[in-house]
Amino acid sequence: MPEHPVTSTHSHTRPSPLPWTKARSIAFPNCIALAPALLDPLLPIIENAVSRVFAVKVDDLQAPTRGRADVAFARQVAMYLAHVGGGLTLTEVGRLFRRDRTTVAHACMIVEDRRDDAGLDASLEFLECVVRAAVRARTGTDQTTRIAHA
Repeated sequence: MPEHPVTSTHSHTRPSPLPWTKARSIAFPNCIALAPALLDPLLPIIENAVSRVFAVKVDDLQAPTRGRADVAFARQVAMYLAHVGGGLTLTEVGRLFRRDRTTVAHACMIVEDRRDDAGLDASLEFLECVVRAAVRARTGTDQTTRIAHA
């Protein structure tokens, strides 16, 4: 039986993003700016920014297991940023991070719950600006606010 791409610990490659079909672009017209060409390049930008702010290695963020608590939280922040700042669906974020969409939803909830901390909130605001600037640079427009609220 083939291994599931999200749960397999033997895979060293990321699953490809969801196919960008004509039907999907018609069903979700506000998402047209986030075609597959944007999904993969967005991940290294997020991972590099999060690794610097949280002082963890990018390799640790990409690890197939949970790891240390500080690394797990940094990974949750990266998933949160891909969803909220990048406007990606939970499923798309899950594919990029090799996690299930429910894990991504849990990560977003954890990060939102911890935003009461002023220092963390300021860091997240900065990181969201970095991600949105990257999206704007790639698309020529700020589609993330429409996507995140669609």
